[in-house]
Amino acid sequence: MKYRLLFVLPAFLALSPAHAQMPSWDKSVTLYSLDGPPAPMQIADPAPERTIPTTTRSVSPVETAAEKTDTEAVLEDTGFLGAVWTGRVNLGASLQTGNTEQDALNGDTTIKGKWGDTHRATFKADFNIENENDETTEDNQSASLQYDYFFAPKWFLNTNLGAERDKIDEIDLRTIAGLGLGHQPYESEDLNLQYVLGPSYLREEFQNGDSDDSVAGRWALDYDQRILDNALQLFHEHELLVPVDDTEDYLFDSRTGVRIPIYKGVVGTAEVEFDRDNKPEPGIEKDDTKYSAKIGYEW
Repeated sequence: MKYRLLFVLPAFLALSPAHAQMPSWDKSVTLYSLDGPPAPMQIADPAPERTIPTTTRSVSPVETAAEKTDTEAVLEDTGFLGAVWTGRVNLGASLQTGNTEQDALNGDTTIKGKWGDTHRATFKADFNIENENDETTEDNQSASLQYDYFFAPKWFLNTNLGAERDKIDEIDLRTIAGLGLGHQPYESEDLNLQYVLGPSYLREEFQNGDSDDSVAGRWALDYDQRILDNALQLFHEHELLVPVDDTEDYLFDSRTGVRIPIYKGVVGTAEVEFDRDNKPEPGIEKDDTKYSAKIGYEW
C-alpha cells in the first residue's frame, strides 16, 4: 500500500489543473501531506494600480482673447449708451469779391447708432447760408431723427421725425412725423441700400401766418457704394412726400454726389442738392438746385 501511494502522487501532481494552468501573476502554493487537510492556495496581493500624473497648463492672454464670442467682441466696441456709433461731419465755405460780393457757408452731419442686429437710430442735420451783394439768397436748416426696429434680417419698422425751416421759401416751420416699412437688401462697408414706404403727418407753417396740415405718403431711399478699390464712394438719397388730399402738392428733396477719402477719416465731398416744391407760395420758384464742395471727417 505504501508503494502504491508513492506512484499515484507524482501522476496526480502532473495532471492537476492548478499545475497545468498557472496564472501569470506571482503566487505561492503550499501542499500538506495526504494525511492532512486540503492544501490552501496563498495568493500574493496584486500589483498596485498605476497613477498617471496630471499637469495644469496656464492659458495665455492671447488664447483667452481668441476664445471670445462675436457678441463679446462687439460689446467691447460699444460706446455711449451701449451702441456702435458711425458718422460723418462735412463743412463747406466759399467767398467771392469784386464785381459780385458773395459768401456761402454750409454743412451737414449724419450719425448712426446700432444696438446689435435689432435696433438702429439715425440723426441727420444740415444748414445752408448764402449772401450775394448784401442780400441773403439762401437760408435754411433741417434736422431729422429716425428709429428702425429690425424684425427680420433685411426688414424693419421705421419711425421718423423731422423739422425744417427755409427763410427764402417763406417756410417758418415744416414738421414731418411718420411710420413706415423698410427694406435693406444690402448693408456693408462697400454697398448700402435701403428704402422706406409709409404714411406721414405733414404740417407747414408759413411766415405770413398761414398753416397747412395733411396726411401724406412718404417714400425715402438711401444708397452709397464704394468703387475703384475704395478710391471713390458714390451716394444718393431722396425723400418724396405726397399729400393724400392733393397729390399735386408734393415735396421732393434729394442729394447726389461722390466722396473721396483723403487721409485717415478725412473725406472730400462734391454733391448736388435738388429740391422741388410743386406748389410753393406765390413768387417762389418750384425748383432749387445747389452745387457744393465740402471737406469733412467720418468715423
